[in-house]
Amino acid sequence: MTKVWCGKDGWGYLFAVIDAYDREIVGYSFSRFCRTEDLLKAVDMALNYRFPNGVQGAGLTLRTDNGCQMTSRRFIQAMKACQINHERTGYNNPDADGYIERFFRSLKEE
Repeated sequence: MTKVWCGKDGWGYLFAVIDAYDREIVGYSFSRFCRTEDLLKAVDMALNYRFPNGVQGAGLTLRTDNGCQMTSRRFIQAMKACQINHERTGYNNPDADGYIERFFRSLKEE
């Protein structure tokens, strides 16, 4: 997740899911709010895009930082329900999420 200044409308929050294999953004959600619901929309979009027939048994891993949306009960339960391994990076360690952090940097620079 990153926040983007939207002028008179204030801050907007972009949740994005990147495929580490080909570095394609496969899911995203942009909102004026920073909620777990918005994160789940981005993950749902990514899963439906890459795995339209379901992910059960696919052995997927989703790496996130330790934001409150990514550590919420609702998000953790959703990952368990989909049988997705949820891997969290260390605190203050943006290098562990280098692909998405670089995407956010490029987005903001452009």
